[in-house]
Amino acid sequence: MGSTATIRIGERQVGLSLTLGALAEIEDALGAPSLSELAVKLANPSAGQLLVILKALMRAAGDEDAFDRLEGEGVNLREVLAAIAALFRDGLGGPLPGKSTQTRLAGVAG
Repeated sequence: MGSTATIRIGERQVGLSLTLGALAEIEDALGAPSLSELAVKLANPSAGQLLVILKALMRAAGDEDAFDRLEGEGVNLREVLAAIAALFRDGLGGPLPGKSTQTRLAGVAG
């Protein structure tokens, strides 16, 4: 694990990292006690769930302050979804168990 990606927030590049700690934080925050259940939740994420995921991934990359800037800055939703999908695909060696989450997120993202 330990995959990384970047997204643009306003004019600044911000790092994202999928670590075991971030994965556990995401599972806990979304109420998903297993990767299979997390896959189901990620198949059709709400805006609130995306914020939870982004915060965990930014914190894992060492830039928790970037999350506070999200409210006042523009973000490209397609870029965010593509980065999240790539992190899970690369960090876990393929799509999450269960539904094809990465395919769905990638379809939304591009």
